[in-house]
Amino acid sequence: MKKPSSSGYLVIYSKRSGSKKLFNPEKTIRSFFEKNKIPYDFFDLNYDKGGLKKLDLKKYPFKRLLIVGGDGTVRRVVEYLYNKKIHLSVAIFPTGSANVLAKIIGTPSARSRKNLEYLINPEEKQIPLCRLNKKYIFLIAACFGKIAELSIKAHDHYKHIFGFGSYVSAALKHTLKFPHKAVSVHDYKIPPKDLTAHSALIFHQLAVKKFVPFLDCPEKNLAVILPRNKDLLGFGKLAWQSFLLKKKPEEVHTVTAKKIHLTGDFEGQVHVDGDIVQTKGKKYLVETLKKKISFLVPK
Repeated sequence: MKKPSSSGYLVIYSKRSGSKKLFNPEKTIRSFFEKNKIPYDFFDLNYDKGGLKKLDLKKYPFKRLLIVGGDGTVRRVVEYLYNKKIHLSVAIFPTGSANVLAKIIGTPSARSRKNLEYLINPEEKQIPLCRLNKKYIFLIAACFGKIAELSIKAHDHYKHIFGFGSYVSAALKHTLKFPHKAVSVHDYKIPPKDLTAHSALIFHQLAVKKFVPFLDCPEKNLAVILPRNKDLLGFGKLAWQSFLLKKKPEEVHTVTAKKIHLTGDFEGQVHVDGDIVQTKGKKYLVETLKKKISFLVPK
């Protein structure tokens, strides 16, 4: 271990994130820290050997973490910190398939020439946490139904070999039909509204501008999107209206609130920030928490 210092970084490194790389993230990070005389240590997030269960942060003197991985890795580490009631600042070295959170908060690409320079003197950004069923923490979105199924299928299509290409492959194979389910969604101010939809997407407020540009979401609120297209052509039209025209599609129902109650038969079709999660029953509670986490970002 390097000389103990609270100004250094503990690097939590997931080697299985994303596709195979043409560069060595570990070598890049070690070289940067040593060149700039920044104290550091590595923790190999080896899931075959227990993963985060083997992490004992009391052994390390650092107040900052550098997470090397994708959205799922970041989500799991943040959830670990929340459950352990540990307050540390978090930086991201994005090596996943999509790296959505890194793009939202402004973290440089892992392939950028100056991808680590900001760690010398970073700025802190406080981001509220969201939670599914009082168990799963997330920072981007909780997805249910058909769209979640596509994300899950991507895991089966060699996600860790082909990276983002696995999502494209899964979409081409499984998006010809969008069967609807009965869905009920409400908050404490709005009574339940029964609809049918093929998916339910519940976005963190930070992700709304990127994924739902037509929707005005109040601060600390969640945005619920219920897409109701029935075929691939309808899905293409929905995407065109949402992202290019930035207008609300006719085949979409929306709700914004700090706490959402969702009912639907989505067992086996729940995906949270790059992670497949196991849930039971047909009722889901999604909420924004008062707790925030400090992310390190470029000034």
